[in-house]
Order: sequence, then structure tokens, then C-alpha cells
Amino acid sequence: MAKITPEYEKYILSSIKDIDYGSVVITLHAGKVAQVEITEKIRVETNNGKR
Repeated sequence: MAKITPEYEKYILSSIKDIDYGSVVITLHAGKVAQVEITEKIRVETNNGKR
């Protein structure tokens, strides 16, 4: 089972709460958090309502 420190857990949960559209990818090595990638997508609309 992966070991997640309270510090990493807080960071991961905060990352999830802070984005509306996107992804949070957690990479584990030997059961420990090695990397957290956050990708946020923002939709931009033009003046005529089309994207």
C-alpha cells in the first residue's frame, strides 16, 4: 500500500479543490509519492459565443 504523508495528502486534496477542469496525476515509486502533476484546462469563448 502506498504511503502518503499528511503534507502530500493536504497538497493533493488542495490541488483537486482548486481546479474546475483538468487532472491531477500522482506518480508513485516504491509505494511513495514521487511526483504530482496538475493540468488545468480553461475554456475560452469568442465574442460570437463559439469556442
